[in-house]
Amino acid sequence: MVNSRTLCALIVLCVGCTGGSNDDTGSMAFIVASSSPAQGDVDVRESQLPEFHLNSPADTATCNESNILLVAIDESGEVVFDMDYSVGFQDEGNKLVLNHDDPFLRGYWYVAMSINSEEPCKSQLGLPLQPYGVEFYVP
Repeated sequence: MVNSRTLCALIVLCVGCTGGSNDDTGSMAFIVASSSPAQGDVDVRESQLPEFHLNSPADTATCNESNILLVAIDESGEVVFDMDYSVGFQDEGNKLVLNHDDPFLRGYWYVAMSINSEEPCKSQLGLPLQPYGVEFYVP
């Protein structure tokens, strides 16, 4: 079962805990509109590359491993190990992809999230990406 407090605990570095989907209320916010895997998915393949679908194109020079996180956690929400990954882009910057060379280990929950940092991931308009995160399980 998904433990939402895990996301909130990991987002201590952030200014909010969105946990799932974001609703764009017409504001000028730069947000993750959806993700794959989605929050709480429990049948993720070891080779799947997590993706954040953005509501506007990212400034690819500002989005990197310092403001996008990918880690494995245990059932209590503690970080078990870090993943080696790089941040890539598709669809003219509208899709952020977490590329990992090694497959996900089976039997772990993983967290993928954007975090607030001194140098946030920004849109091409200079807006910072709002905090966002998902947990998913690789059986």
